[in-house]
Amino acid sequence: PTPFYFLSHIKNYLQINRFNRFIDLGCGSGRVIFFLSRFFKNKKYVGVEYYSKQYNFTKNLFKSKKNITILNKDFTYINFLKYNADCYFFNNPFKSERVFISFITKLISRLKGKKNITFIFVNFHHSSLLKINDLTEVSSLHLSPNKGLSIYKLN
Repeated sequence: PTPFYFLSHIKNYLQINRFNRFIDLGCGSGRVIFFLSRFFKNKKYVGVEYYSKQYNFTKNLFKSKKNITILNKDFTYINFLKYNADCYFFNNPFKSERVFISFITKLISRLKGKKNITFIFVNFHHSSLLKINDLTEVSSLHLSPNKGLSIYKLN
């Protein structure tokens, strides 16, 4: 799960840098959406969770929330553009750096031309993030090379 220290930092960033739709790719038990939705009540949230047990728990947690959608899908195969998100959150769900770089490069190419798109990365190796073209780091907090928080904007 994403540490509350990182969640607090993300909340502070998003209070200044507004967003409308937040998508959590690999949302697990919904901790990030639960935390942020308490502060940003009028925003839309989409959580995508692959594992059925986690999905069922999270779907039930948010069943009364009209502004939160939880999907039981493999996020590497969904059409992100239909959700019109302007904030993408990842707590490193990737099996390898190669898979991550390939996925994020394809996602960025689909988002070209969109304005004010934010990417939030938790627990990625910082050197992997620096390999991504078309993103600019705007905030980071690293506890070790593999543990940290990085916030990027699409160029």
